Amino acid sequence: MTKPNTIRKTASRKQARPVTLADAPLHRVLEAEQDSTTQRPKGQRTRARLMAAAAFHLEQDGFVNLRVTDICARAGVSQGTFYVYFDNKTTISTALLSDFNERGIALLRSQGPHADDWAAIRKPTGALTRLYRHNPGLMRCLWQINDETPEFGEILRQGNAVWMQAVARSMLRRSQGGSSDLALAVAYAMAAMVDQFLVQRYVTCDPILAELMPDEQSCADLLSALWYRAVWGALPPGIDQTRVAGLAAFHLSPDPRKDTE
Repeated sequence: MTKPNTIRKTASRKQARPVTLADAPLHRVLEAEQDSTTQRPKGQRTRARLMAAAAFHLEQDGFVNLRVTDICARAGVSQGTFYVYFDNKTTISTALLSDFNERGIALLRSQGPHADDWAAIRKPTGALTRLYRHNPGLMRCLWQINDETPEFGEILRQGNAVWMQAVARSMLRRSQGGSSDLALAVAYAMAAMVDQFLVQRYVTCDPILAELMPDEQSCADLLSALWYRAVWGALPPGIDQTRVAGLAAFHLSPDPRKDTE
């Protein structure tokens, strides 16, 4: 007869929520997927171990310093086995970062659409902030390998274009009119602001910015409020409940010279 504690452990394993990029760095997501898919063919399991190992070392070492020997040691396979699946470090990095980019866009899209105009900006921005905080090394690698492999750069641009078009459509649905071309340009501008800010905060680790914005929520609140204000011309409702309530004080004061004219 099955012991009660065994039943409870089995039930807890079945009920465990899958680890996603919303929860953890990519290498941990891939490792958790390995643990949950032990019935896959051996070749698929070996390739998955190599991908998880590459994710770990890309995050820790960067693309320039990535070594096939390190990937193989972490995956527990020989270098000969590595070359059965990948030609070199560039091909495994391209495969891994393409997967990372697809998962990231899927995560952002899963945050909406929302009836609440503020949530439609805040939730994806919060998810993107978390992606940067959990995976700063991979975010750096996205641009390193973009220079190394033009084909990957095109994949990255295409994925970004799909997301920007979705953002622009959401803006138009919520507005009272406007040009689709202008909405797309605004989407690109706002996304560039968010990306550059998060690069400085989590990838290059600017010490001044780290002191000003010490946690993920502060970053996401600020970026989302600025996006909302830039697009809709007002501060979001409930901003007094956020970490950046002081933005309400930022408005143009009357020019004192005009009062004397």
